[in-house]
Amino acid sequence: MAVFLEQIPKKPGRYVLLLWLAKSTPLRAGALGQYAFPRGWYTYVGSAYGSGGLHARLKRHWRNDQKKALHWHIDYLRRACALREIWWQTGRHGKECLWGKRLSQMPQARIIAPRFGSSDCRCSTHLLSFPNKNFAKSCALGLTDTMTRLLIGL
Repeated sequence: MAVFLEQIPKKPGRYVLLLWLAKSTPLRAGALGQYAFPRGWYTYVGSAYGSGGLHARLKRHWRNDQKKALHWHIDYLRRACALREIWWQTGRHGKECLWGKRLSQMPQARIIAPRFGSSDCRCSTHLLSFPNKNFAKSCALGLTDTMTRLLIGL
């Protein structure tokens, strides 16, 4: 894990997580309530502007232990999902919402949990479900040509 984390800068920025949910799972996502998450591929868009920047935030998302405090909506889903890839872009540009909107407009994108990850903005969601890995990846990679990619697993 440490080798991969060294690649992630301690600068502010935005990121996309590619997640795999191996089986359909009912999950409570904090105050949002309970949702039935179907088996499949998900993209989650987030930002990291606080202390430690992308490095600190993505390190937190990387960890998938049951003892981790549940703070953000994605923490609940991460307990059930495998993290497969991370893409990020440094900078203080507010593109998190733009990326979420663009992903939600993709023809095969589905919103499973409205307002997931977007309780502090007006977006419909920052979590999208896609029918397969390649489509999810191509949608995420189409957001910008200046993202850095970190492959984690199969």
